[in-house]
Amino acid sequence: MAKIDPNIEQKIKDAASIMDVVTYDLGVQLHRCGSEYEGLCPFHNDKHLGSFKVSESKNIATCFSCGKTWNPIDALMEGLHMDYPTALRHLAARYNIWIDDTPAPKVQPAKPRTPAPELPMIYWSARSVIQPTLNHIDQNPLLTYLLSLPLAPEHKAQLEISIKQLYFVGTSTKGDTAGWTVWWQIDDQNRVRTGKLMAYKSDGHRDKERKYSFNFVHSLLAKAGMWDPNKNRAVTCLFGLHLLKVFPKAEVCIVESEKSALICSAFTNPEERLWMATAGKSQLTREKLRPLIEAHRYIVLYPDYDGYDEWAAAVKRIQYDRISISNQVRKYHVPADGDKADIADIMLRLVSAPKETEKDKVARRLGLDTCPPNVALLMDKLNLTIDD
Repeated sequence: MAKIDPNIEQKIKDAASIMDVVTYDLGVQLHRCGSEYEGLCPFHNDKHLGSFKVSESKNIATCFSCGKTWNPIDALMEGLHMDYPTALRHLAARYNIWIDDTPAPKVQPAKPRTPAPELPMIYWSARSVIQPTLNHIDQNPLLTYLLSLPLAPEHKAQLEISIKQLYFVGTSTKGDTAGWTVWWQIDDQNRVRTGKLMAYKSDGHRDKERKYSFNFVHSLLAKAGMWDPNKNRAVTCLFGLHLLKVFPKAEVCIVESEKSALICSAFTNPEERLWMATAGKSQLTREKLRPLIEAHRYIVLYPDYDGYDEWAAAVKRIQYDRISISNQVRKYHVPADGDKADIADIMLRLVSAPKETEKDKVARRLGLDTCPPNVALLMDKLNLTIDD
């Protein structure tokens, strides 16, 4: 299949409507709710109307249950299992955009989207929104759990610095979200974009037994009448982005979740490695990385064990020559870690486990829990070691 011209590609993106994809392609029945539309999420077995929101003005769909956001192309790729070029050709056929002589797919036609005028971005005062959430660690199940881990004194000290002085991890004290962790998103200009609230249990895992365990600060402020989304837009950014200029020579390490970024920061020097989070597997985009790219920073990605392929595809779309993908999770992963393991899980296991023996290394290389008896016997007899 011929490569699509970049100018045509951009024309397709400009014309594509998330409303068309969600309704025509994914079959979701949408209902107006204020300035947005809502329906049942097509990406999981959703039974609660209200968690899946579609914004016509922002041209995105968000599920507060999945914790993910999709543009028209993302939604087609995930919902209909299309690759990137196929999704582009699908949309081109819908909006009658000519690409080349390759036969166009049969798609229900629609008028190209007319982009809404871009609203100014909203920022919040750190004193009014961040400050009240600090110094409530004893009320926060996640932070209490993390600080109770059997870490070396230097790692525990660094974790406390990360919580209190670097990432300003907060704790909600209000209403139904009391005790929830607040991951503040502060950009590279030190402007507070928003905060992500998440409920955790005392064992450090997400409290997914709740009907709702995830929300954004700007959404709550809108419900409280403290922000009008029709006048200003809230735009998310990388968690930890505000540290970019604080540590100008550090290698930027990116993981999916904020919790992982926080944990990893306990084991490294921020002058050398600076941890940030995309706040979602699908959120690794060039726009999210734009401040890093413009600053010509070197970026190393640490995808979850099951996320390598998705992030490798995203890297090709981002097209930045100072970005790479680490294989550390795959290298040190063992079956007991599970398919959802990330670099933070690996780090915690390695620091809490006894020193890895030569036989342990063999088992890890073979993807087994223990070294095969015949191999262990041979290693003992010949005093063999493995180069790691």
